[in-house]
Amino acid sequence: MTLLFADEATVQLNPTLTRAWGLRGQQVRVRAWPGDRRKTHIFGAIDVVRGRVHHRLAPTINGGHFRRFLRHLLRHCPRGCIVVVADNAGWHKGRALQPWLARHRRLKLFFLPKYSPDMNPIEPLWKRLRREVSHNHFFGALPGLKRAVGTGLRRMNRDPRAIVALGSQYVNVH
Repeated sequence: MTLLFADEATVQLNPTLTRAWGLRGQQVRVRAWPGDRRKTHIFGAIDVVRGRVHHRLAPTINGGHFRRFLRHLLRHCPRGCIVVVADNAGWHKGRALQPWLARHRRLKLFFLPKYSPDMNPIEPLWKRLRREVSHNHFFGALPGLKRAVGTGLRRMNRDPRAIVALGSQYVNVH
């Protein structure tokens, strides 16, 4: 069995401004495109037992892109039952998704209680990703942001112990 905690995140092309080190008396400046709302969305799932992040970028968050992400999980977890723990977002429960799930019996969805992001260990991963990729960093175009997101997630996969640690309060792997 593979246990995955799934969620979605959005990263804006314009940087998120946070505290930063700078020279005394000089304000740190971060470029931005005023009024630019372009962004990329990430479907992600973490395997807190094996220490792996699965992800797919998408132009929007909806049931169709969620189903594509589930297909991605089926390809990358080729054997056994896959339990995906997710929140109660509408695209996780859509009527159009149900016949597809009935055809893919290896995949089981389990839903967290409503309004409980603190119960999903992928949330700290999104926070870390934004801190490492988009905080105080200007991307001139969307492809650069998408590359940085992909690179950041692949970098996290090189440290499986950190991913396992995210789930240690939820899953006892010993």
